[in-house]
Amino acid sequence: TEFVGVGEMDGREVLIINRFLPDRPDYEAATTTIYIDTEYLVPVMIEGYDWSAEPNLVARYVFSDIQFNVGLGDEDFTAAAYGMQEK
Repeated sequence: TEFVGVGEMDGREVLIINRFLPDRPDYEAATTTIYIDTEYLVPVMIEGYDWSAEPNLVARYVFSDIQFNVGLGDEDFTAAAYGMQEK
């Protein structure tokens, strides 16, 4: 793991960290870059790059419009809240 530095994403300050994975055939990404919002300390983007000499982007996960404390209660995390039956 390597701290790359501080950057900006969508007008917000982020910490940028690279994670290097061992050379194994079951790992699609050799390097994962993680962008963490400095105020809320949550990931806002994760990118994966392949094993090529000139790495290609193979995965990107972007988290946007993150909201905290939106008034959810325990009842919002039940099967019934999603129209499912409990076993």
